[in-house]
Amino acid sequence: MSYTPEVTEAASHWMVHHRATEDPAVIAKIVERARENLERLGGFISPSSFERAYLELISEKVIAPFRGSLADKPAATPEIPPDVVTWIESPRTSASELRRRYSSDPTFRKQYDDYEKSKGQNPQPGVVSLTAEQYHALPAQTIVTRYRREAGFKAAVDGLIARGLI
Repeated sequence: MSYTPEVTEAASHWMVHHRATEDPAVIAKIVERARENLERLGGFISPSSFERAYLELISEKVIAPFRGSLADKPAATPEIPPDVVTWIESPRTSASELRRRYSSDPTFRKQYDDYEKSKGQNPQPGVVSLTAEQYHALPAQTIVTRYRREAGFKAAVDGLIARGLI
């Protein structure tokens, strides 16, 4: 399963309204289990897919329980997914496509507004949940550009390299 807008939206909704952790290894395990469950059981991706995966991993003692959603943490805001940033910055994305998605997708509208606020500051200051799958889904030029200019992205990539995932 790739990180489609539906997967990103469901995961974001789950983290905002149910549970959130900043540990990328735990997030990767939950996403992987949700993917396995969908392949095995069928259905559609939803926030409950991630909650089920979380509860299964807790009961198997693979991960430790964690509390609190992003909504419970007023200082914390959900990060802008790397694939959304790539789509916004892509020279292939036309202004009309951008306007259409902005006006029809409330999740994207919030992410785009956050993206615009972060411009001029340190963009994506705290990328903490970059997985190997997300890394490999990004175009090489985007990886090089973001690695050079974003400290959080660089740290996430360096972490993947240190763990031998890329």
